[in-house]
Amino acid sequence: QELSPQEKMVLMEAVFGEKMAKALEKLQINDPLTFVKAGQIPEGRTQLAQSLKMPKARLLAYLMRAELLKIGLSVSIMIQSFQLEMLLKNGCQILFLLI
Repeated sequence: QELSPQEKMVLMEAVFGEKMAKALEKLQINDPLTFVKAGQIPEGRTQLAQSLKMPKARLLAYLMRAELLKIGLSVSIMIQSFQLEMLLKNGCQILFLLI
């Protein structure tokens, strides 16, 4: 189901913070997937970094955060199919940060 524009803005603010979400909205980037697509190629990342007035390293961190949203569902399904206690005992606590 497609999110409404208001829901997309709430998602953007939750993922990137209010300031970054508003800056992306000015670039007509209204959801994390559009942001990932805009930064897929080096030229796109350069243009985004310049438009957002931020170092490329920080931009890459934001892009990685957006990429994690794409795999969130897969991680949730994987965790449900395993024993949570077993995962914790084996040091897989990082998985819970991705949900």
